[in-house]
Amino acid sequence: MAIDEEATVANGKSNGKNGKKNGNGGRPTRYQGDYPDLAFRFCLLKKDATDEDLASLFDVNVDTIYRWKNVHPEFSEAINEGKERADTRVAGAMFNNACGAEWVEEQAIKVKTVTYDNGKRVKEEEHVEVVEVKRRAAPNVVAGIFWLKNRQGWKDRVDHGIDDESLEGLARVMGVKPEDLPE
Repeated sequence: MAIDEEATVANGKSNGKNGKKNGNGGRPTRYQGDYPDLAFRFCLLKKDATDEDLASLFDVNVDTIYRWKNVHPEFSEAINEGKERADTRVAGAMFNNACGAEWVEEQAIKVKTVTYDNGKRVKEEEHVEVVEVKRRAAPNVVAGIFWLKNRQGWKDRVDHGIDDESLEGLARVMGVKPEDLPE
């Protein structure tokens, strides 16, 4: 079970900001110097990482995560940067997928050299060479649709809502009362 260690102190008073045991007998914080790096990596790897997820990772109550973010700015910055960098990577990948992409990669190929003397094969040698190969990915229409939905607010369908004035006009044309029209 997660502990809200910074709230569990003697006399109902909280720890000092340095995380050490205060004069009132409070419990020392479990916060450690490597927590910002761990939080950064966790947020980078886990899509939509929440404070509850971080609390689970560090085996503390979510209130402790809130306190650590307030007391340790480097912890809060690491979380934000991890989330931003992950979102940026995904957005970049989605953009490249939507637009198509070109890249260069290295590929190993086997090269064979044959030596002839008077039309007769004398020697045969093989070796591996690494060459650069240009690759292309065609644009992905589905990725383009998702990109535009998220970035430009595109929708799959148009809402044809009818306001009261239009409803009354329709009822008049049909010769019925507006309340008698089907919904």
